Amino acid sequence: MASNKNQGWYFIAGLLLLIMIIAWMIPKPADWTISYKTKDKIPYGGYIIGHEIDQLFSNDSVIHVNQPIYNVVKGLDSNQNYNYFLIAKRPDFSELDIEKIFSFLENGNQLFIAADNFSNNFLDTFGVKVNGFDWGMLQKEQLDSSYWEFVNESLSPYNGTIPTKRYGRNHFIEIPSYAKVLAKIEDEITFIEIPVGNGKLFLHSQPLMFTNYFLLSKNTSEIASVCLSHLPNQKTIYDDYHQQKREITQMSTLQEILNRPPLRWAYTLFFVSIFLFMFFHAKRTQRIIPIMKPHKNESVGFAKTVGDLLFQNSSNKSIVKKKTKYFMQYLASKLNIHEEQLNQIDIGLLAAKSGHSQQFIEKLMQKMKDLNQKSVIPHLQLMEFTKELNKFYNRS
Repeated sequence: MASNKNQGWYFIAGLLLLIMIIAWMIPKPADWTISYKTKDKIPYGGYIIGHEIDQLFSNDSVIHVNQPIYNVVKGLDSNQNYNYFLIAKRPDFSELDIEKIFSFLENGNQLFIAADNFSNNFLDTFGVKVNGFDWGMLQKEQLDSSYWEFVNESLSPYNGTIPTKRYGRNHFIEIPSYAKVLAKIEDEITFIEIPVGNGKLFLHSQPLMFTNYFLLSKNTSEIASVCLSHLPNQKTIYDDYHQQKREITQMSTLQEILNRPPLRWAYTLFFVSIFLFMFFHAKRTQRIIPIMKPHKNESVGFAKTVGDLLFQNSSNKSIVKKKTKYFMQYLASKLNIHEEQLNQIDIGLLAAKSGHSQQFIEKLMQKMKDLNQKSVIPHLQLMEFTKELNKFYNRS
């Protein structure tokens, strides 16, 4: 028959197994987090566009990069033209990045950015304004029907009503006069083209159109390819850096654990196991350890006992000699005055180092010399001498 201890362990193991079976059987809800990351197969991930973009530019290969745009552009061949495709929530560009973007576009290259919002320095540089996208509205996300319209008449067959996100109705409210409007949603500008030198900058305010959910939807599957068809068929750079950057800067370690079901269950099982272990092992399993009292410091008592013996035996002469010897050792160790006889001590130097007046030092030294020359020392003189010494030690 199993012991009570083993029965407790069997119960814990059975409970953990039951929790794992229940967790396995519970249907996993869809993760509607907006990530745009190429590795994510969730509805608003970028797995499909990241792996199918090669089909859109079949004449040449697609290069996936995971570095800031400044590092990527400065390493490109200046004799060749490129497309640069970037999809993100809010790409943050430094001043150096924007300078490189300008030179990249002026040399005849194309930059396509699909984002929910843009940094202020980027918007100011290109003379664009958006309608103030607010991420706090994510809590009120709802599917809404809207009419998507390409301005180019040759693309009108792709116009139509599409389901989109109500919070995703961000659009451009101001564009430069030389910019070209490419698409709208119910008269709200969502896709523009800005010429820069020999190149073109394409800005798209509806990046959800490039996610897995909309690419697999019958009504919206072709919108992304039609938008990207504005780019020439040449070597294309696909930016993975900004999605990863946002993930690193916005998500803490605990959030990362809780957002991933396997890690979340491992975290939960760990704490459940600790709780059950403490519950079944709360009873003390070993004898009480006796308290060992520390040894007392008897130095002060010993010194007091010796002093009492000397005082009772009336060895005042011996006490004066011991105090004088301690005084000389004190001068050597504390004040760095190394003299063997009292007569050799410099009164002025001792007064300066001890902080006492020269008159007090002369009086103390004279009394010490007189007492050392006497054969019998009364108790009263010994007490006065002790007070003077204590006064000297307390000041120095």
